[in-house]
Amino acid sequence: PLEEAIYDSVLCPREGNNYDVTSFVARGTALEDHLTSYRERDIAPDVVACEQAALYAFARHTAGDASSIIVVHTTATYSLILHISEGKLLSSHLLDKGYSPLLKSFCRERNLEAAEGYKELTELFWGKNALPRYFDEDIHAFDKEVAKTVKALLPNNKNASPPTVITTGF
Repeated sequence: PLEEAIYDSVLCPREGNNYDVTSFVARGTALEDHLTSYRERDIAPDVVACEQAALYAFARHTAGDASSIIVVHTTATYSLILHISEGKLLSSHLLDKGYSPLLKSFCRERNLEAAEGYKELTELFWGKNALPRYFDEDIHAFDKEVAKTVKALLPNNKNASPPTVITTGF
């Protein structure tokens, strides 16, 4: 029954008033079972989310048997960084930095609505064209923060092979 479900969705703006919608649904009883097992171990999570599980499955499918995987998932308001080693999700870290400041700056500079700006900015990121110079400082600051977080998540083993890196989201 619908009243027993927990529902969440992610909206991604497209042209006009159109959006791509990704939905997640779980039975409330399944979530309560997990929370009970956490309480039994004196763990009280601030937030319960399924993003890490979905990104873990995507990374394992994409990178196959890579021994070390870093996933950087960027949304409008935050970035989620996962470290997967030997098939196990070892850690995840949430940064309160997303692509929204870049998008706002881009739209303001080019006098675009958000959906149109998102489309053009995405084409720039994934295309062969260089990003506008006014992004340099923002992108450098974001890259520096991601690199610092990734370094903190990885073990201090100089003999370890470099991880496979997967970026998703924007």
